[in-house]
Amino acid sequence: MYSFIHFNNLSLQSLELHTYAESNLVKTETIDISSLQSAVSESTKIYVLIPSQLFGYSIYENANEFKGEILKAHVLTEVEDRLISDISSLDFFYDASRNVASWIDAAIYQKILNAINALEAEIFLFPEHYLILKH
Repeated sequence: MYSFIHFNNLSLQSLELHTYAESNLVKTETIDISSLQSAVSESTKIYVLIPSQLFGYSIYENANEFKGEILKAHVLTEVEDRLISDISSLDFFYDASRNVASWIDAAIYQKILNAINALEAEIFLFPEHYLILKH
């Protein structure tokens, strides 16, 4: 079995849990994040869709193939006028296949990680905007 988690709001307290067996939807339920562990106990894979509104993101072609903190510095320098957070309080991600740089407040990201760390399943995190496929 596998499950998809879709948060209902930006507080990350309430979520929709969609559970599948093979390709068949078994159930959909609205739960509080505190009930997550028991609700997904039979799932071996869990896909967590993080609300896109919690992320900042920008198209960035990494032609110089920067890595780590250097890549983060170059991207955030380009968008610093749009940032409302201290750069040091952000967790940064880069997807080279999409040329998309993303960042999220570290406290919010940690809240998500704390909720899923105890789950005994293979877990995948995706910003919702990654659901938009390139045609």
